[in-house]
Amino acid sequence: MLCVIDGISHKGEGIAHIGGKVTFVPFALPNEMVKVKITEEKRKYNRAQLIEIIKPSPNRIEPLCPHYYECGACSYQHVNYSQQLEMKRKIVEENINRIGKLVIEVPPLIPAEKPYRYRNKVSWQIVNKSLGYYQAGTNKLVKIHACKLISQKMEEATNRLRDLLVEMPLTAKSNMIMRESSTD
Repeated sequence: MLCVIDGISHKGEGIAHIGGKVTFVPFALPNEMVKVKITEEKRKYNRAQLIEIIKPSPNRIEPLCPHYYECGACSYQHVNYSQQLEMKRKIVEENINRIGKLVIEVPPLIPAEKPYRYRNKVSWQIVNKSLGYYQAGTNKLVKIHACKLISQKMEEATNRLRDLLVEMPLTAKSNMIMRESSTD
C-alpha cells in the first residue's frame, strides 16, 4: 500500500495516516512516498514495514554503520546530521506542546563535536559465544563486527574479545560491559 510520511515519532519512525489511523513506519522520513505492509494492527494505531521508497527525502543518506537496518541500536543514521538535529528539536517541541500543554518554541540544537564514536560504554550481548546487540524489540542477536558509536579503540578491543569468546566459560546467554575512560 502506498502512503506519504507526514511526521516522525520520538523513536525516529516515520508517521503516516492510513485508514484514519496513525501508522508507524521504521526507516521512513517525512515527505517520502513509500510502499508499506501493515504488520500490526491495534485499536488506535498500526505498525508497518517499509517495503519500498517511491519518492525519497532529499535528507536521506546511506547510513555509516553496516548493521544499521538490522541492529536497531540507532534511529537516525539514514538522515543527514543537520536534519537529524532539526527533527529532534521538533520532536521535543511537539512533545512539550502536546504532553506538557505548554506552547513554547525550542531553539535550534547545538551540534555535537563528534556525531560518531562518542560512546564510552557499550553493553554487548553474548549468545552461544557470538557477540552483538539484540535486534530492536526482540531477543534475536545481531552479530556486530563494527559499531560506529564506540571509539576505534573500543571496537578493536571488542574484536579481540570476540576471538577469545570460544575459550571463556560462559553460559548460553551472557552480557559484557566495556567502558573507556576519557584521556582528554
